[in-house]
Amino acid sequence: MISIFFRTIHQIFSVYPRSEAFLLLRDYLRIIVRNRLPFIKKDEERILSYIACFPDRPQFFGMLSEIFFRGFYKLPNEKINSIIDGGANIGLAALYLKWRHPDASVLCFEPNPEALGFLQKNISRNNLSDVKIFPFALGKENGEAELFTSARVKGSTSATTVPPKEIERSFRAPMRRLSDFIESPVDLLKLDVEGAEGQVLEDLEAAGKLPLIRFIVMEYHMYDQTTGYPMGRLLSLLERNNFQCLCFPLFSDINFESPKGLRQYMIYARKHI
Repeated sequence: MISIFFRTIHQIFSVYPRSEAFLLLRDYLRIIVRNRLPFIKKDEERILSYIACFPDRPQFFGMLSEIFFRGFYKLPNEKINSIIDGGANIGLAALYLKWRHPDASVLCFEPNPEALGFLQKNISRNNLSDVKIFPFALGKENGEAELFTSARVKGSTSATTVPPKEIERSFRAPMRRLSDFIESPVDLLKLDVEGAEGQVLEDLEAAGKLPLIRFIVMEYHMYDQTTGYPMGRLLSLLERNNFQCLCFPLFSDINFESPKGLRQYMIYARKHI
């Protein structure tokens, strides 16, 4: 626990300039103290100038650490005017991206109805301008998708179209092709769609929309080695469309013999100019 504490502080100061790092350190210290207090309000928290509402505090803190403290979606200091947030969940990435790029327009896609209500609340409560929300799953075709999620965590971050070996709970949601929403240049495509990354990118390639995208930041998921989308295939798709790619494992103790077969990586792709 202590090692995680000091590692997070190191990451904050490694990712951000000192003025921003001290603001985030203040919030990190306040939140970890409040996490241990039994009498605090459990369904909302302040981060920077925002108030974030959430259905589950441990899950919220995990997402907050990845997005704000570790800076998963921090880009080089370039002008970002248009953003697509695929797999927006409760909206923490949208809050972060509007903090980094306040003038950018953001299209948020989130199919999980339990997360969708919190996403809408976090966008409206923080008065984020030029943000649109679409209650759709993303895939290769328009239609309907069955998504599987945890029965234990409300608004779970792991709503996926990939059937788990042990089905906990599922729901149906409309599915749309992302290419139908792209008619002009997109500076940043953020994807966290729990195993559907390859299908989304194949749709964009087939529709000729990848040349319109400048940066892609995605969380790659491989839930099942027999039915999942191979990383090599995904990277080849990006490279033949003129993207330079970097990959980083999300966990340092990846076990390739794990029966669940879960792999998670961050993939950063930038259009080669």
